[in-house]
Amino acid sequence: MVKNTLNSKIKRVVFITTLFLYSTLFANTNISFDGYIYSDNLKLNTFEQDDKEIRKYNKENNVIANYNLDLNYQYKDFIFGISKEENFQVMINNGFIKTWNFVNQNFDTLLNSQQIADNIGNIDMQGDYKSSKYNKIYIQKGFNYNSHSFLIKANIIKATELQDLKVYGKNKNNHFLLYIDYFYYNKNIITKEKTSSNYGYGTSLDFDYKYKYKNFNANILLEDLFGYINWKNVTYMRYIFDSNTKVLGEDGFYHLNAFGQGKYYYNINYKQKLDIKYKINLKYKVNNILTIYNNIQGIKSTYFDHLYLAFSKNNIHVNIGNVLNTNTLTYGLGYKNFNLIASKTNTNTQSIILSMKYKF
Repeated sequence: MVKNTLNSKIKRVVFITTLFLYSTLFANTNISFDGYIYSDNLKLNTFEQDDKEIRKYNKENNVIANYNLDLNYQYKDFIFGISKEENFQVMINNGFIKTWNFVNQNFDTLLNSQQIADNIGNIDMQGDYKSSKYNKIYIQKGFNYNSHSFLIKANIIKATELQDLKVYGKNKNNHFLLYIDYFYYNKNIITKEKTSSNYGYGTSLDFDYKYKYKNFNANILLEDLFGYINWKNVTYMRYIFDSNTKVLGEDGFYHLNAFGQGKYYYNINYKQKLDIKYKINLKYKVNNILTIYNNIQGIKSTYFDHLYLAFSKNNIHVNIGNVLNTNTLTYGLGYKNFNLIASKTNTNTQSIILSMKYKF
């Protein structure tokens, strides 16, 4: 009996100690996941799909995607956290699509810039593909003033993958000139060749502003301000297609070289400038059931404007809305702090938004 009483006291002490440690260490701990994919006319696996899918669309095409898994701990006005993030961007103008359409009709023309120059007319071409994976350690401080609140977050970044591909040029008066600049680390998306593993390191700042007036809330978030990542041992590919390029022939005369010329540069240092991501969220609570949201997600000049209605009752949310600049209907369902919104149309315009928050 004495032994049982002793065991009971030990269990009680262990339980009280565990409860104390939990309340002091984890009571202010939060975990959250946010992810979104917006696609304007292109499938999400743009560079791996059948080329015929791309040729259907002769206008600008954009895809932006991001996911963020975040764990943080709040102490007074400070928040300390770690996060894992992945970003993906595709931005292609109609001149690039028109050129892509032409060269895919006959693969031989992909290497013959003179044939392209004679057939596609006067156009400008622009295509960007960016993908990155990185982990962040951050500290965040909040400030409040009446109905206004401000948050400043300082990030230290450890990056594990780099994809930065730029294609740009023009065709004017039958002179075709196209540049390809490609910095990559970990894997070449064109040749599928893998490189040695290493990391890039950098810093950035986030700024978050919130305003509340009665049933109206506004939030402006700017991410990766002044952001950069320093890379070592990066591979750089430089390729030029110029229909006016002249080379010295075996006959001693210069001749036009209609085919592209390129070169690889290995193990170079590269300072990657991070693009600023922005979010503008507007919220108006009409009553206990209906809330109106207007969310804008963007990177540089590419953005998607999402307006939707949320009907809530007994912690269940039902959403219906429209991505205004792509005219895409969206539908969503949620429970408490979990929300999923998705859409798909027959033109491959897609939207998927997933968010989850949990507080210990």
